[in-house]
Amino acid sequence: MEFIRGIGRGSYIWGKSVHNVRIERLWVDVVTGFVNSWRDFFFDLEANHGLNANDPLHLCIVHHLFLPCINADASAWSEGWNNHKFSRLPNHPRGTPLPTPRQLYFFGTQANGVRAVHVVEDHLPIHELADYGIDWEAHDNDQVVRLHWQRNPGEEIEDADRHPNGYDQPRRLVEVRVPPPVNPLGDGLFDALDAFLATCPDVHRHATQMVLRRIWWVRSLQFIHDHVQM
Repeated sequence: MEFIRGIGRGSYIWGKSVHNVRIERLWVDVVTGFVNSWRDFFFDLEANHGLNANDPLHLCIVHHLFLPCINADASAWSEGWNNHKFSRLPNHPRGTPLPTPRQLYFFGTQANGVRAVHVVEDHLPIHELADYGIDWEAHDNDQVVRLHWQRNPGEEIEDADRHPNGYDQPRRLVEVRVPPPVNPLGDGLFDALDAFLATCPDVHRHATQMVLRRIWWVRSLQFIHDHVQM
């Protein structure tokens, strides 16, 4: 944005600001939509069904069993969100139907190109500039605000207050590095495990209910105890 629009004009907001409330609201929707159910599921496996999050073999089997399901749930949720209609949209013409995110992206690329290089400057009254881009409905949502304060250290919020136009980089860039699971027993473990699970009458590998998916882990743990020498 600074390359296209130039520096020193606040095109990009570094740090934390109420202008970022839209993406924080989206994260609330993501967590509520499908992340919470998986988080509770794995907490239950740890608390009640022998999952050891520090055991590389356990983590490897968890990835093998559940990662495809998690990816499928994420894709299903994103597909639903991309096709839902906005309840409100700033600067949307009155009296016209509200679009879905997918429609907004499609018509936006038609009007501005795939990368929107041809920027159309917004000529807003001076008194509206401070509020431009703020989703006040989300800003007044207690759940969104709570997530904002939980995820953002106080010093970064103070930085954003001192530099509202974003003339400096944030103290930290949010990054989560997830190393790939290491299988200590080789790929043959998965073939043997899948063959074992296929013999279990209570294991339904196409199940979508968490209570049935839990049985996958219970039987896999039984397989580890019976057949794997650690």
